[in-house]
Amino acid sequence: MYPTLRPYTVLTALFLLFSACQTDPGTDRAGQAPAPQGDPVASNTALADDRFYEVDTQHSLLDFTARHIGFGRVRGTFNDWNAAAILPGGRLEDAYVEVTIRVASIDTQNPGRDGLLQEQFFDAASYPLIRFSSTEIDLNGDSGRMHGRLTIKDVTRDVTLDFDVVSMHTLDQWENQRMVLESRLTLDRNDFGVVYADNDFWNGIVSDRIDIDLSIGFSEYNALNDVFPWRDSQVSTYIRDHVDSDGWDAVRAAVVGFNDDPDSPVRVSLRDLQRISTAFMQQERHDDARNATALSIDLLASEPEQDPALQADFHLVAAQNAIRAGADPGPHLRAARSLAPAHPLLVALERYAAE
Repeated sequence: MYPTLRPYTVLTALFLLFSACQTDPGTDRAGQAPAPQGDPVASNTALADDRFYEVDTQHSLLDFTARHIGFGRVRGTFNDWNAAAILPGGRLEDAYVEVTIRVASIDTQNPGRDGLLQEQFFDAASYPLIRFSSTEIDLNGDSGRMHGRLTIKDVTRDVTLDFDVVSMHTLDQWENQRMVLESRLTLDRNDFGVVYADNDFWNGIVSDRIDIDLSIGFSEYNALNDVFPWRDSQVSTYIRDHVDSDGWDAVRAAVVGFNDDPDSPVRVSLRDLQRISTAFMQQERHDDARNATALSIDLLASEPEQDPALQADFHLVAAQNAIRAGADPGPHLRAARSLAPAHPLLVALERYAAE
């Protein structure tokens, strides 16, 4: 779901290479979203302590439990899901939380049963996604209640999650911001039409009650530090050690020089530019971040075969940076919507920008 990069180079190459800048992607009928044009217009200005969190699925769980034939317990999970949380002013009680789950990724460690659940109970071909969108959050110390709208198949219902705050705005070893929320929820699958139509036998095998366990680890990464997925990248080392001291002209010269040289052992990717742009933004170097995004759009135009998911990711980062700079995120949000309309960060950003 999230792309990685792997550049290599000599010391001098490295030094030049990463005074770099960030990117932004898009798509038209040929597979590219149209690049935003013109200077952004001031709109929603983010507060300095706004938090833009995305889920860290490697340190999260989304599990469910059902009874089998009335007594046996079956546990399962979903292997493909995503979540985002935007906290205006860093306040959880004002947060926009979005979760998207791909039904076809259901996993009960039994392929036959998984296929039956996908095809007959969930009808994944017609309804590929489960979606949750928060509407209100009541916070009381380190616990709270999150109200929201849950959509499964073609049914949307109000649900309430009692949750615990395990950590809030905590810095990890790489100075990434972390937030962890945990919750348990019980649903009646019949309320959402999760049934095997006209088949009493199979409906009788699976309990109506489904228990769901959630532990969602959110992260807002520090672009200046050497963190996954760039941990072993020399690009990452350069960013960590030099991007805070190199000016934009040096960055641009390095990027263009390396990418235009067919013999260069290093290529600056869209992911590299995204990270450099974000590093500029985190230092409140808004002009440098905007220049990095513009260079990224040029790079994208020269490489139209870029993965649409990667393009969407870059537009979402560019939208965040525009918001932080007090600029209009609209062009980037529209480009992202043309590529990944159900992305939870996109939905959260659209809600945030509309306020």
